[in-house]
Amino acid sequence: MKNWRCFSDRLVDWVCEKIWPAVDSQTQFLTVQFDITNACNLACDHCYLPHHKNQGALIYEQWVRVLDQYEQLLKKLRMLPRVTLCGGEPLLCPFLPALLKEIRSRFGFCELSVQSNGTLVTSSIAELFKSLNVSVQISVDGPDAARHDNIRGPGAFAKTMAGCRILKSNDVTFFCQAVLSRRTVAWIPEFFKLALEAGATDMNFARLVTEGYAKTLLAAGQDRPLEGLELKNALQDILKYSRDTGIPTATHGALWHLIEEGLGSPNNVGFAGFVIGYRGEFKVTSRASMVLGNVLEEDMGNLFLKHPVMKKLRDGEIDVCGGCRYFDKCRGDRNASFAAFGNFFGPDPSCWLIPAEQLSKVE
Repeated sequence: MKNWRCFSDRLVDWVCEKIWPAVDSQTQFLTVQFDITNACNLACDHCYLPHHKNQGALIYEQWVRVLDQYEQLLKKLRMLPRVTLCGGEPLLCPFLPALLKEIRSRFGFCELSVQSNGTLVTSSIAELFKSLNVSVQISVDGPDAARHDNIRGPGAFAKTMAGCRILKSNDVTFFCQAVLSRRTVAWIPEFFKLALEAGATDMNFARLVTEGYAKTLLAAGQDRPLEGLELKNALQDILKYSRDTGIPTATHGALWHLIEEGLGSPNNVGFAGFVIGYRGEFKVTSRASMVLGNVLEEDMGNLFLKHPVMKKLRDGEIDVCGGCRYFDKCRGDRNASFAAFGNFFGPDPSCWLIPAEQLSKVE
């Protein structure tokens, strides 16, 4: 009986890994981001984290317990793992190598990535990434030293580019990501040129979310999220320069389906993704301050499946967006909603289909 149960589990796992992706390329994954440290060696002026003190951070043994819960939830839902390690700056975490090895030993074929500013990359860490098939996201916020360092601090650009060269020389897959905002939108063509020269596989963009330090930028009028047609034009430019340079860009997520048929995918917030903070906090996303619980005190599966916020998101109880004919293809950017309205259930404030007067009435 035990042998049969083992064979049955392996058969189901094989179906999930090999067959189900061909049927549904999105919802078979349960994506998790582990913020393994809050410490960071930079002080970016738009960072969504309000501090980098790292007080109360989980130790390695506690992260192993978190992995136990995640593995149990995967088996319960019959979904595939997709894991990202983030921070702060994850390369400052002393047990990063051990945790990466533990994750790879459990999930041999999963997509495993690290989000880094690239300044601390060494040959030894690059060799580790290569040996464990870990991809790396490198944050770039300006296409040259002057603009990048203005946001991230003196000398950051040179160190990041040195990190990219080390990754490339060790044949580690890495891609670049920039924050897309009113300040950076004019730099889109140069970002693609930078990615091409650095040897990145992709040049991606994430919309500015005015949480943490970014609130100060917004209040001072120094930067802001793109609004309406500004964002539409920016996404069109991103697609154009991606095609012109041959450097791919991420076109999944909210609003991309409005740019071109076949692009975009439903925002998975509340559906097939969540974040575990550096102190074990269960969060809907990393870029919003709301905490739904702590996985050291409450079961991860209960928080994901039963918390009222998660259930409400899955039920589509989203103001304005919930009634949109494109809701099943989009669901709007929940981070942007939280930053604008203080909750995840408002409309996407930068959607150009929503009249400004309708947005102004949202509470």
